Amino acid sequence: MKEIIVRNLEPADYQEWDSFVDRIPQGTVFHKSTWVSAISQALNQRFSIFGCFENERLVGGYVLYHTRYMGFFRSTKSTAMMSSFGGLIVDGGSNMNCFKREKQHCAIIGAVLRDLRSRRFHYVLFELSPSYLDIRPFIWNGWRTNTRYSYVISPGKAFFSKSARRHIRRAVEGDVFIEQTTDSESYYELFCNTYARQGISPPLTHGQFVRLYHTIEGAGLSRMWAARTSEGEWAAAEIHLKDEKRTYAWSAASDIELRKSGANYLLQETIFSQEASDGFEESYLFTANTPNLANFMKQFGPELALYHQVSYSQIRMNRFNHPQRSG
Repeated sequence: MKEIIVRNLEPADYQEWDSFVDRIPQGTVFHKSTWVSAISQALNQRFSIFGCFENERLVGGYVLYHTRYMGFFRSTKSTAMMSSFGGLIVDGGSNMNCFKREKQHCAIIGAVLRDLRSRRFHYVLFELSPSYLDIRPFIWNGWRTNTRYSYVISPGKAFFSKSARRHIRRAVEGDVFIEQTTDSESYYELFCNTYARQGISPPLTHGQFVRLYHTIEGAGLSRMWAARTSEGEWAAAEIHLKDEKRTYAWSAASDIELRKSGANYLLQETIFSQEASDGFEESYLFTANTPNLANFMKQFGPELALYHQVSYSQIRMNRFNHPQRSG
């Protein structure tokens, strides 16, 4: 097996990187260079996309967003505000047997760890996509792990509970209607109100949100749906991201005073129906870690999926080249 080389990708490499992301099951829209550039520009945050190469062939990579605290503490994560995953993805080698596949996997991670050590980051966090299953090499090298949950659903196989069907009927009888829209101003107003009910500020300012939304919408990475009452009021809305493999329920907002209208349920049914019609067989739903959101979403029959966060701090850096042996 050839040596794995890790290097910072240049814009000229992004087309190759995006094709790799589309091909690898672990790749998500949050790994795509268009998304990474858009969210970084909106947040005014530095980023890097690293590629892992074996004999000039791209076999892995990851995204990092950089932050510096107090002028010297260098923190870097594969996630940014309103951006998930981004952590290491690797070519699974579908034609390899188990021995060769795991050998390559460990070699890629070993190269990544050595490269990170050379860059002297004080803190690194990878959020790995649900398709990334084998985190043993990180554990063996002293990284900390944190298990998170997501819902995954096939839009065409969504199951509606009796309660969900009742709410959908109520919305239809109340003349709630669903439309696709690009009205970022109305969405952001509803978005702010949703956070205000919780006594917190929205994660993006108006300028950040509008700039980000129009960039990703123009790049064909997103679609917005709104549920409106017969009087034209926005009762609920969602923005889903999409790539070649699946969709992602990225952002949602609703009017608490109109929740009894059933608009949230009719909106969800409509989105699933449209995505199934468009040929999407999988959607990631980021609601499983919040009790009230989980209680709502489980009425549509999703599957629970694990994903992992792995991290190290500076005090663990001396372990990188000395993997721990498992019993």
